[in-house]
Order: sequence, then structure tokens, then C-alpha cells
Amino acid sequence: MLADYIASLFSTPAMFMQINGLYMVDYKASALRFGVIIGGETFFVNEADLVNQTGLNMCILAIQRQRGGYVVLGIAF
Repeated sequence: MLADYIASLFSTPAMFMQINGLYMVDYKASALRFGVIIGGETFFVNEADLVNQTGLNMCILAIQRQRGGYVVLGIAF
């Protein structure tokens, strides 16, 4: 799964929380450079766009597991 792979790229890997079905990542963790190739061109995602701040010590990963249907490139991109 794409979300699982992206979650593993952080210096402290994001954790999947069964209770809410979301990946959470330590606010101090940094991510490796990540991009998506569309039509032969790579579009890199800004590290700040990979997480949503919660005001706590953990952030919500902006890319989450998909439970079926279509996958949409959204806010993180």
C-alpha cells in the first residue's frame, strides 16, 4: 500500500492507529523526499504537506490507507 510505504519513510516511522484508522507521526520526524511521476514528470511533495498539525506531539499523515474505490491525489499534492 502506498500509505504504508510513505509512513515508513519518516526518520521515526509513522504508526497506524487502529482506534481511529489513521497514521500518526511524531512532530519532530522528518521525511525522505517523495514524488509522484505523472506523464514522465516527477512532482515532489513538500515535506510540510505530508503531515497535518494537531497541536500535540503527533501529526496526522496526510496520505492514509484507502479502503476501496478510487485513489485521489488530494491536499498533500
